Amino acid sequence: MVVLRYGISKVRYYQKRSHIDQVKVHKIIDNEVHNPETWSRNDVVLKLEAKYSFITILETSTGWDAGEDVHVIHVNGRKYIRTDRNNKESDNLKDLPEF
Repeated sequence: MVVLRYGISKVRYYQKRSHIDQVKVHKIIDNEVHNPETWSRNDVVLKLEAKYSFITILETSTGWDAGEDVHVIHVNGRKYIRTDRNNKESDNLKDLPEF
């Protein structure tokens, strides 16, 4: 059985740094991390709402480490992508490197 999910490895913020502009997304198929694609924040939100599975991933000297699940959080009518479920009006994927 093929297990497909997506890993987010890097982020690019808008100028004010409260919102993510783009992310580097990798398909993860049967625990194999594939080459990244650049996705907009909106693309990630749409996929999450369509029940796609996303996690954060960190590259190490020996491969990739799985991080936390990514969720869409609704605050005051706006959508944010976060690894926690608090109601802050910002995106938060922890300490992923920027590109």
